[in-house]
Amino acid sequence: MLLSTAPFVYAGEQTSSLPYSLSLNTTFHMPKFPSPVAIRSCLESLLLSSKASGSTNPCDSLLNATALYQLTRYEIASIVAPVAAYWLYCVFLHYVAPVLPFLDRYRLPTNQPRRPKNRVSVGEVVRAVIIQHTLQMVLATILAVVTHDPVEANRIEHPAVMTLKVVAGMVVIDTWEYWLHRWMHTNPWLYRNFHSVHHRITENFSFAALYNHPLEGLVLDSLGGAVASLVTFMSPLTSAVFFTVATLKTVDDHSGYRWPWVEAIFANNAQYHDVHHWGKGIKYNFDQPFFIIWDNLCGTRWTFDDKDLPEDASNQAATFGKSSLFSSDARQRTPKTSDDKGKDD
Repeated sequence: MLLSTAPFVYAGEQTSSLPYSLSLNTTFHMPKFPSPVAIRSCLESLLLSSKASGSTNPCDSLLNATALYQLTRYEIASIVAPVAAYWLYCVFLHYVAPVLPFLDRYRLPTNQPRRPKNRVSVGEVVRAVIIQHTLQMVLATILAVVTHDPVEANRIEHPAVMTLKVVAGMVVIDTWEYWLHRWMHTNPWLYRNFHSVHHRITENFSFAALYNHPLEGLVLDSLGGAVASLVTFMSPLTSAVFFTVATLKTVDDHSGYRWPWVEAIFANNAQYHDVHHWGKGIKYNFDQPFFIIWDNLCGTRWTFDDKDLPEDASNQAATFGKSSLFSSDARQRTPKTSDDKGKDD
């Protein structure tokens, strides 16, 4: 039984000989989520399939009763491509880039006297990322199965439409991550039990991009990407592109390299996020991974030069008081540096 969403239908698409429709006129269809009757029917089909085949392996029946075996190359790409992109880019940044002298000019300094050292090894980081990728691929597979449609699965959207959806997805995931990220800093329990894992990293390196508590990684990163894909009605191919771009950008933010071509497009970059990983910068720069819209709107943006290093180099959860995040009392003022000693923060 197939559970379909049919996100878009393009005028004239069925008769066009091109890989995508030239028409930008679209008809929106709301996602069709399974009703209780459909769920019951699916379970009955699973039971009948098991009895008819005589198989004692529940995995065989599950495979036949779902759309797993019908997933297209674009749906599979949305599951696999982000993971492959992560490991390829991380290997380049961690092992290849350091031995290329002409790239040294782009490296961020991490030898400040008051900057703490990382409290986790590369091996521990890699093991944690493998766990997160496993959970991510399970979630992506479920999403692909639930939203599978035999007509829409192979559709290639017009490049202009694809670009608009990817940009819209960037705004959605930035909003999702900003507020959840900020909440994990303002709530001591969430920070202590979940987000403090990521902040064992004070000297950023590429593999650390997805070093999180498994539950945080699932909710903040994986589920955030899924929400962005669903609310912008991305096709499987567009989703694959979006997930891969988001992954590469997240890795780049933790790479420790200031690429001029990235900084030319995004104010949110490796240097911007490096501020957040140590000292008083931990109370600022919550936006990730693309824009700094919410940091600007909420007064949580901070950039500094080496001469303006924060006085407090401890790695503690940010404290914004007891006021609501949405109230004016929660807005941040200009951070205090070592020159502001004795003044109110």
